[in-house]
Amino acid sequence: MMQRRLLKISSKLLRKEFRQRELKILFLATVISIATVSLISLLGDHLQKLIVHSSSQFIAADRQLKSPRVIPDGWLETAESLNIETAHTLSFASMLFAGEQMQLVSVKAVSEGYPLKGALETSDQPFSTAQETTDIPKPGAIWLNPRLFSLMAVNKGDTVSIGDKKLVVTRVINREPDVGFGMSAMAPRAMINIQDIDATGVVQPGSRLSWTYLFAGSDTALTALDLWLKPKLSSSHKWVGVKEGRPAIGNSIDKAETYLLLGGSLAVLLACVAIAMSARQYSVKQVDTVALLKTLGLSGSQVVGIFSLQIIWVFLFAGCVGTGLGLLGYALGVNSLGALFPELSYTQHWYEFNATSLFVGWLTGAIVMLTFALPPIVKLKLTPPMKVLRREASGSSRFNWVIGAVGGTGILSLLYLYSGDWMLVAILLSAFAVLSALLLLVSFLLLKTVSLIGTGASNYWKLGVASIVRRRWQTVFQIQVFSLALLLLAVIYLTRTTLLGDWQAQLPDNAPNHFLINISQHQVEDIETYFDQENIETSGLYPMVRGRLTHINEQPVKTTVSKEKDVNALNRELNLTWSDQLPSDNVIQQGDWWYEADEQELNRVSVEASLADKLELQLGDQLTFTIGDQLVDVEVQSIRTVEWDSMRPNFYMIFPEGLLKNYSATFITSVYLLPEQKALLNSLSRQYPTITVLEIDQLIIKIRHIIAQVSTVIELIMYLILASSILVVMALINISMGERYREGALLRTLGANAKLILGSQFVEFTIIGSLSGLIAVIGAEFVVWAIQSQLFKSEFVVHFAVWLWLPIISGLAIGGVGYFLVRKVTKTSPLTILRQDF
Repeated sequence: MMQRRLLKISSKLLRKEFRQRELKILFLATVISIATVSLISLLGDHLQKLIVHSSSQFIAADRQLKSPRVIPDGWLETAESLNIETAHTLSFASMLFAGEQMQLVSVKAVSEGYPLKGALETSDQPFSTAQETTDIPKPGAIWLNPRLFSLMAVNKGDTVSIGDKKLVVTRVINREPDVGFGMSAMAPRAMINIQDIDATGVVQPGSRLSWTYLFAGSDTALTALDLWLKPKLSSSHKWVGVKEGRPAIGNSIDKAETYLLLGGSLAVLLACVAIAMSARQYSVKQVDTVALLKTLGLSGSQVVGIFSLQIIWVFLFAGCVGTGLGLLGYALGVNSLGALFPELSYTQHWYEFNATSLFVGWLTGAIVMLTFALPPIVKLKLTPPMKVLRREASGSSRFNWVIGAVGGTGILSLLYLYSGDWMLVAILLSAFAVLSALLLLVSFLLLKTVSLIGTGASNYWKLGVASIVRRRWQTVFQIQVFSLALLLLAVIYLTRTTLLGDWQAQLPDNAPNHFLINISQHQVEDIETYFDQENIETSGLYPMVRGRLTHINEQPVKTTVSKEKDVNALNRELNLTWSDQLPSDNVIQQGDWWYEADEQELNRVSVEASLADKLELQLGDQLTFTIGDQLVDVEVQSIRTVEWDSMRPNFYMIFPEGLLKNYSATFITSVYLLPEQKALLNSLSRQYPTITVLEIDQLIIKIRHIIAQVSTVIELIMYLILASSILVVMALINISMGERYREGALLRTLGANAKLILGSQFVEFTIIGSLSGLIAVIGAEFVVWAIQSQLFKSEFVVHFAVWLWLPIISGLAIGGVGYFLVRKVTKTSPLTILRQDF
């Protein structure tokens, strides 16, 4: 009975309160917050899937399982029972014979269905126009790399042999979707049907083989296969997706995910501020109602129950509306991404989404309502009715700390739930904590400076400044909240322009799109001359020696480095190079670079930062490399960062020039070729058939698509955060509107005209907005510096233009909003305003 009575009272009060501005702002703030977080979660999830699925062509599947031996039949049967397509390849090195000619080749035997993603490119004659095909060599046929035709003097239709099997040359293989940069890329490719493997007789027990099993299917099926398969894998197996199989794509996807998490986290934080501000204002507005209910005999718990029901109703209704708007925006966003990037193969419909993305929006609203809207109501129940009516008490200050702690915990939980990245959460929260303390001091000092400027100014200015000084601490609080909202907006803007710009600058329009490897020492001068004559600039020719890292500080790496780290560099030979000049896209992080090292200082090495971190290397550590049958001992002199996305030759290890001069080396370079210049590669391959050309133009196009896609979504996030910022501004200005209305009414009764009142209000809010913009720039620079240095490991540059225009725009915008909201006082009689309860 009592529950029904409380529900009735709550619904009546809700209908009454919904006519007031406070509840409308709370409702709108909740709607926009839930819509924003839901939309960003949905679009972020969709974009990540789109990038991964459209990039899967570079590994010829959605997943690869690499193994040195044949896997159990039951594994493939399980995959097929989940409606997952499968195919497999076998790669090994062997001799190819053609008459008296023989050549070491990398043989790739493929099964039906290969490739599951992407396509092979073949042609009828070497260096002629290539066409995509979904076919594979038929049994008894072989496809050869173009340079094998000149190396072995064979033509289409000739017979060659691998082991005991004679094969007919039927096609020229120009490009494979899953070709890598390993040793298989060094030797020219020969592709056969996997049914011919037994007939060759070259695969024997103990042969060094590389089996690659390909899987393609839905996300749900692949996830199920992940869970079933991973416990059965041994250390010799490698279960990889596009991120692991293509490091350049993987790095781009990781950056894309970080940008999206950053934008989403900022949206979550601003949603918290918007709902918290409007909820606090709504709760404080209920002082008289609470007092009245308590004088009518309701207990504190019953009062809390009534207002809890109100907040629940508002939350549920706003949640439904916000979710609907989020889904509408998501549908438009999916269609927009499809229109912007029609060549992408991933075609998820708008109604195919992860329901947990919507859950994040609802959870954001629920936690913020719970931690910011209810505590002030609970606080009021502790106050006697008479004190509430007299406005004498605001409750225990200890309870205020409890409210703050609960709210902070809620925000922390939401940020980590959304991002799953403690580093990102730490950056945002530390920035918030430092700025809260800094803003209090800076705002107060700035306000004192403003109060001195008022002398000798116009009446508008004097009245506006007087209002700021009179409400000093309230103004400081306003500047704090305005600054936070503007800070989030500035950070997402700088993310859109600066961070993405830096990422894009690493891959300019003329970024190298072809690698030339396996260049011998005597060919270096000829290659340089060849490209000089064609007016094509190379990225420089770098020597390479193959070597394996075997010891760290005289301890075997297998014992000093945990297996759980899975450092791939320890499982293979590394490409070692030497130079006395630091590569242009490398930055020394620790230590010093050598320049023309003396003979006594040659035993040095510079290590790439991420590998040094995985191996826990420090300056001065001793490393031992095995090159052929010889050992080379060196000391770590520097640790440097590398821009792997630059598409230039980069190396984990660089030695001083002269240390490895006695070892046989090949050279590598990269060049940028326009589409019409690709014919030069045919001429180059005819003259130098031993040189391998790797075309990465499709890879570069994919990375540029990723940047464009992320840029589009970040821009959308910026607009959504702008809408939320406007709500925060309106909610905060609305807090003092009652007092401002009364002051305006009194000024009018004293003879002030509407122009003076509105002008002074515009001056006041413009000053507050400008100060907020200035402080927001300081905070945004701090956050962007932390993000660039900690998350993206890039160099920070001060954004002077933002220091100029943000304070101006924020001053005019907040001044305009304040002017708009206070117009009521000039259109209503003073007596009516003074009688109203604000």
